[in-house]
Amino acid sequence: MGKRGPKPDPVGIDAHGNDTAPPLEELDPPSYLDLDAVAVWHRLAPSLAERGVLTAWDVDTFAVFVSAVAHHARAVKVINERGILVKQRSSHVKNPALQIARDTAGTIASFAARFGLTPADRAKLRLEGADDELADTGIDPFA
Repeated sequence: MGKRGPKPDPVGIDAHGNDTAPPLEELDPPSYLDLDAVAVWHRLAPSLAERGVLTAWDVDTFAVFVSAVAHHARAVKVINERGILVKQRSSHVKNPALQIARDTAGTIASFAARFGLTPADRAKLRLEGADDELADTGIDPFA
């Protein structure tokens, strides 16, 4: 059961809403990632770091995301090659790769939201930024 009430303020945000997390100096992925995950890292990390979404504090969380993307791609490839049903003894059963694809898709969706990688999350980021700009000008959007 989750806690009731509003979410706590994020760690790394000061009283003025500024991010206090350290900038990501190197975009090197962790050494434990496989080549497919590293390829996803190099495709996405530079633009996320440039926008300030990916910092040194986020490296391990982002590594979970890119690993899930790589594992999902492998599972989908197996499903495409072998089909959704595979022969086992004298009957057909659901391809076990379907469960891997489903599990990794859930991880991807959850972690992608943390980095603003879905359209809905990008819209939230833009809306929050737009409200801040209006607050700086002293304009009340509801007046």
